[in-house]
Amino acid sequence: DDGWSSSDAQVVCRQLGFGTSGTAIHRFPTSASSSVSIWLDNVSCSGSESRLIDCFHRGIGIHDCQHIEDAGVTCGGSLPRLPIRLVGGNRAGEGRVEILYRNSWATVCDDEWDNTDATVVCKQLGFSSFGSAVGSAGFGQGTGTILLDGVGCSSSQSNIFDCRHNGFKYHDCSHSEDAGVRCSSSVGYPIRLVNGRSYSEGRVELYINGRWGTVCDDGWSFYDARVVCRQLGFGSSG
Repeated sequence: DDGWSSSDAQVVCRQLGFGTSGTAIHRFPTSASSSVSIWLDNVSCSGSESRLIDCFHRGIGIHDCQHIEDAGVTCGGSLPRLPIRLVGGNRAGEGRVEILYRNSWATVCDDEWDNTDATVVCKQLGFSSFGSAVGSAGFGQGTGTILLDGVGCSSSQSNIFDCRHNGFKYHDCSHSEDAGVRCSSSVGYPIRLVNGRSYSEGRVELYINGRWGTVCDDGWSFYDARVVCRQLGFGSSG
């Protein structure tokens, strides 16, 4: 934690997807095991960097510290709940995983991508509780940003943003490694928006018994719209 500051903490929080609010913690109360490496020392960020490794430091593995000096952060806000979709599949419930990030659809790298990660995506989209992982751009290559790499979910999680990952846009991948999933069924009744002027509006459709269908507007209200938006990952405003 030599020189560890709020600017450094802000970069860490941004990289993890919490936004720019972060507080530095010196001598983090729970020290790492002596078998864990100390990679960085004398970190000095301006606060504008998107990755901690881009900040000034003494060099990877160069330090004069012990684990009693481990740095920590407290990030403001909560983990993001960004909309996700499946693209390029032959049916609902399969395709390349894409995440809406800053008004553009981004992909996920297949490093460490497995069936547990795929299952979390399927549950998040409203499908059944089992998914099969597809790697090596099995549903075609995406374009633009690769948002997540090194994703590692547990079976108890229901949102990909609760899973371990390397941080937003921190990867060593190309789109030939785009990750996809195959969800086993659709008992959870996934929903989608169709024919809107943007990704966040449109006709509401549900997938039931292998077919997409619509919702009648009798009694349709602001509260119903909020539930749809929340389910799609847009928050509770609708």
